[in-house]
Amino acid sequence: MLALLTAVRAVGAQPFRITYSRSSRDAEGSTHTVLVGTVFNTARRSALNVYLTAEALDAAGHVVATGVTYVSPGIDGNGAADFVVKVPRTLGTTSFRLMITSFRYGLGPQGP
Repeated sequence: MLALLTAVRAVGAQPFRITYSRSSRDAEGSTHTVLVGTVFNTARRSALNVYLTAEALDAAGHVVATGVTYVSPGIDGNGAADFVVKVPRTLGTTSFRLMITSFRYGLGPQGP
């Protein structure tokens, strides 16, 4: 069963919205925490080659582990794409911060 759905703003790379939860595949003895979610492209233009970084944070807000995943070759304007990212399990992790760390814009909306 998935944990509560969390919404975060993409840090630095606008215009994305990210929702995620901890996966039920996140077994107790696993060496990684599995986060599953969706990236929403709130722009009118397509975003191409989208990468996401997930950071595990301790109580002081320091990064204690990082995971990176390729989300999609393209997310249409006002579209969405699902992702799965693994972050190494680290003692002291209290929260996660997710952000889009790489993308480029495709062509803008086409019209008459």
